[in-house]
Amino acid sequence: MASFDDEAEPLPVTNYHFEDDRNEPISFHVLPIVWGKDKRQDGKKEQIYLRGIADNGLQTIHRAVIAWKFDLFSVRPVISVLSKKKKWIVLQRPRKSFEKIIRPILVTLHCLSYVIRNPETSAKSVWEYLANVFSLYEARPSQNDLVEHMPLIREAVKWEEALAKSKFIVNFLEERPTKRKLSDEDIQVRKKPGLSTDDLFDTVCAFCDNGGNLLCCEGRCLRSFHATVKDGEDFTCESLGFTQDEVDAIRKIDFYCKNCQYKQHQCYACGKLGSSDKSLGAEVFPCTSARCGQFYHPHCIAKLRYHETGVSAEELEKRIMLGESFTCPIHKCCFCKQGENKKDPELQFALCRRCPTSYHRKCLPRDIRFAKGKEGDEEDMDTRAWEGLLPDRVLIYCTKHRIVKAFGTPRRDHVKFPDVNDNKISAEKKTFCQEKKRRLTSESLVVSENSVSMRKRLSSEGLHKEKNAPTTHRQKMTLAAKAGKHSKLKSAIVKPSSRKSSSPSSSLNSARVMRLDALMKHASASITLDDVIRKHRVPSNHVSSKRTAAEMNITLGKVEDSVKLYDLKSQLLLWIIISIIM
Repeated sequence: MASFDDEAEPLPVTNYHFEDDRNEPISFHVLPIVWGKDKRQDGKKEQIYLRGIADNGLQTIHRAVIAWKFDLFSVRPVISVLSKKKKWIVLQRPRKSFEKIIRPILVTLHCLSYVIRNPETSAKSVWEYLANVFSLYEARPSQNDLVEHMPLIREAVKWEEALAKSKFIVNFLEERPTKRKLSDEDIQVRKKPGLSTDDLFDTVCAFCDNGGNLLCCEGRCLRSFHATVKDGEDFTCESLGFTQDEVDAIRKIDFYCKNCQYKQHQCYACGKLGSSDKSLGAEVFPCTSARCGQFYHPHCIAKLRYHETGVSAEELEKRIMLGESFTCPIHKCCFCKQGENKKDPELQFALCRRCPTSYHRKCLPRDIRFAKGKEGDEEDMDTRAWEGLLPDRVLIYCTKHRIVKAFGTPRRDHVKFPDVNDNKISAEKKTFCQEKKRRLTSESLVVSENSVSMRKRLSSEGLHKEKNAPTTHRQKMTLAAKAGKHSKLKSAIVKPSSRKSSSPSSSLNSARVMRLDALMKHASASITLDDVIRKHRVPSNHVSSKRTAAEMNITLGKVEDSVKLYDLKSQLLLWIIISIIM
């Protein structure tokens, strides 16, 4: 069996599919299979091409392939195809629309991979394992999948002795089973009961609310669009404006609209754009229903739903902000407040395409008129309801929205995409402001660190001399601290200007230097020793005790507090000056 140990690192490809020279989808297993070095089993001779993406979507792959191989000894089977240029390409996740075509071969390879690692396992364990692996596929794994690839299984047993020891494989080959008709139990609906692929994506264009040739967004919004002008011209739809070549290229990979690409979605209640990126702080949050692609501001959905929850709108808004999930009002009839039952035509929903309003068919108001009209409808009533556009539902525009005669719909300015250029400009402004704040903060920290180091030095000197130093010496030491602080701050202010002196526009001329010096002298004069003495004067009936009490209260700690006050004023002044300079 083929091994990857002696090969150069292969290129991993995701979102892949294969097609023949007629552009028809085809499975890779029809290619010749490589069992060992230079040992290739015969296969199809026609041209087969691999299409997919690599390097996290940065590289588009379109290559002719001539053979394939697999490795069963990993937790999951590793499948690889050989290009015409003799380069191996590892297959990862297939394109969704291609899953059905390659599902039987994938089931077979996963089965072989499981039993080769668990030779004593029972048939029940094998099918439980496969059912779990393929739980998101439309049909559960069955005996038919293995029967379809019986020749491959027989050949694999010849090449790998470990498979010959598997009880499941031995019994399977001895029984020689044939294909059988699948029962209803073998078919399971993807994701949730009652949820089909048609339910997931919108069947009408998000711009004009008509069908036709649509491009579906694979993102969270689940919307569809007319991609080209030609696709939308019959419906007076502006479309996405792509060319046909662009559409052909987009269809080869997953398409994401600008809202999903940049995680900027509209609130379905107020229509305003908001960030849906939770990692950066989301502003709008999605409805928890898997079939719903609508987003809401917490305060908007709280106003619509709080009366059903038993809490205030403010409390519900806080809960949603903290991550509590919610279902939007679309999923209940606004008249009877009951849910939908698609099996009963009268309990199927009629959905407004402009706001979160829904009715059961039987609950529709009389002023929402169907396209064909009903007996008793007034002739001048606007058509507001259509059948056949949504699967098992009615498309409506509720009476909150005025119908534009030219379109037969409300105004078509309801879809808003984020302005990518504005986002980039805002991001650049935010980055500039953050950088400026960081630079100013770092310069302020330099001044603060200088001040702290000087205070520590003063404290050590003061403690060394405090016992023998007279009061007059402590006063001189306080004045020296002020002078030292002033010189430090003065040098700290000069440093930024000297660092920027290489730029003519930001250099300081002599007049500015003189002005700054004057400002600093004025600031230093605002705190004097007399001010400190007056602040710490102790009331007394004895005149002679006033000076002594003041001197006793002027300790080194209080001197440092005064210096700290001066330091804060100086830093504030420094910030103002630097802001003026910049």
